[in-house]
Amino acid sequence: MINTCKNEKINGLDTLRFLSFFAVFLFHTIEGFEIGMYGVDFFFVLSSFLLTYLTLEEIDQTQQFSRLNFFMRRALRIFPVYYLVVLFSFILLPVLGKIINQTVSLPEKKWLYYFFLSNYDPKDSIFALKFLWSVAVEEQFYILFVLLAPLFKKHLFLTPSILAIAWVSSLFFPYQFNLHSYTATVSHLPNFILGMLGGICFYRNIQTKRFDLIICIGSLLICIFSANPIVFSLSISFFFISLIFMTINRQFFFKNFVLFKGTEKLGRLSYGLYIYSGFVITLIIKQLNLQNPYLNMLTALMLLLITAGVSYRYFEQFFLKMKRRFRKEPLHIH
Repeated sequence: MINTCKNEKINGLDTLRFLSFFAVFLFHTIEGFEIGMYGVDFFFVLSSFLLTYLTLEEIDQTQQFSRLNFFMRRALRIFPVYYLVVLFSFILLPVLGKIINQTVSLPEKKWLYYFFLSNYDPKDSIFALKFLWSVAVEEQFYILFVLLAPLFKKHLFLTPSILAIAWVSSLFFPYQFNLHSYTATVSHLPNFILGMLGGICFYRNIQTKRFDLIICIGSLLICIFSANPIVFSLSISFFFISLIFMTINRQFFFKNFVLFKGTEKLGRLSYGLYIYSGFVITLIIKQLNLQNPYLNMLTALMLLLITAGVSYRYFEQFFLKMKRRFRKEPLHIH
C-alpha cells in the first residue's frame, strides 16, 4: 500500500532540520555540549529519508527518475549559498584581513572546496570553512544516489543494499586510508542507508507506529552504553530514523503547539543557518566576546537568524523558485 501523504508537506521535518542545526550550533558555542556534533548525522539521516521519499513519489507519478532534474534541484538549493561562502572566504576575506591587520588562514588546496571535497582536507583553516565538510559529504552522497536511484523502479531495496555492502567492505581497509575519519563520506553511510530505508518504509506504508518508541529508546540506550564505533554508528542512525517516524506518526502533539509552528518556519532557513554559522560565531564569540558564554550564544543566534532570514528572502528564493522548472508533471492514465 502506498503512503497517502503524497504531494502533501510532511509536517515536522522542518522542525527536525532546525533541531539538527541547533544541536551543531550549541556544540560550537557552548563548552561541553559534545553531543551536539551528532546533529550532522541527524541531518544526513533526515536528508536521505526525504530524498528517497520524493524519488519514489516521482517514479510513481511519472514512471521514471530524471537524473538531470534531480541534479538541478539539488544544485539550485546547495550551490548558490555554498559558493557565496567559498568565494567570500577566498577573495574578500584576505582583503578584509589586510584592512584590519589580521592574518586569514586559507586552505592550501582550494580546489577541494570548489569540487565539494573539503571533507578530505586535513589541514586547518579559518573557522567558517570548517562547516563545509558536511556539505561535501552530502554532495558525494547525491552522486551515489543519482547513480543508484533508478534501481528503485524494479529493485527497491537494491540501492541501500549496495551502499551497505560498500560500507561493510570499507571496514576491512586499514586505517591509513583515512576512510574511517569522522569527515569521510563512508563513515556516514549508515546514516544514509538507514535514512533511505526509512524513506522506503514510509512511502510503502510499512507501519512502525507500534514500535518506533521502543526502537527509539532501545537504540538510544545502545548509543549510550556501546563502546564499539560500528555499533554506535548503526544505533545512532536507528535512533534518528525512529525520531523521524515518531514525529510523523504523532502529529497530534504539535497541532496547537505555537513553538512547533515557529520551528517549522525556522527549518526552512536551516541550510543558511548552518552554512553562515562559522562567520557569525567567529564575529561574536571569537572577536567580540561578551565574556558570558550564554550571552555570546544568544547574540550569535540572533544575528545568525537575521543573516539566514535575509539570505533566504533576498538571495536563496531567487534560485529556489527555479526548481519548479525541473519537476515533471505526473502522468494521467485514463
